[in-house]
Amino acid sequence: TDVSTSRKYGGTGLGLSISKKLIHLMEGNLWVESEVDEGSSFCFDLEFERSPVERDPLDLSPSDIKTFLPIWIISENKEPDCSLSHYLKAIGFENYELKNCQQALDEATKPDCHTGTLLVDYDMKDKTGIQFIDEFQKKYGKDKFSNCLILLLAADNIQINDEQVKELGIKGILRKPLF
Repeated sequence: TDVSTSRKYGGTGLGLSISKKLIHLMEGNLWVESEVDEGSSFCFDLEFERSPVERDPLDLSPSDIKTFLPIWIISENKEPDCSLSHYLKAIGFENYELKNCQQALDEATKPDCHTGTLLVDYDMKDKTGIQFIDEFQKKYGKDKFSNCLILLLAADNIQINDEQVKELGIKGILRKPLF
């Protein structure tokens, strides 16, 4: 028989203690709401500053989305972006995982090449997503992919130059983690 505190009482209470300290460090409040025979809810509130960077939301209808298929996911980060690919496939979006920049450049040279969306990870080994998009457009010209929706995947803490984003025709930045 297991007679540990966790088994007997459902835990040691460290999670709540750690949560309380973190919330107080961020100048927030933590409280409990409880009713006999109903259970307890642990609540907290925190205030955050709004990001100074304003971005236009992508205004796409379901029929617009079909114009942007297939989706190329260009990333060396296998784990989370593989999940993204599975999610997109599950909701019916044709997509291809390209494991690095060179594979994407090779695919683009094929005569039957068609892409509706380039979903490019910012954080790659040899270059940033911005550098890849710039190289891609210089190699093939902006006209070849002028109808292509270009989106950048980037961690929330990465600062991205808005001028470069506009210049390269990047329509949006999806901040990771996505899920």
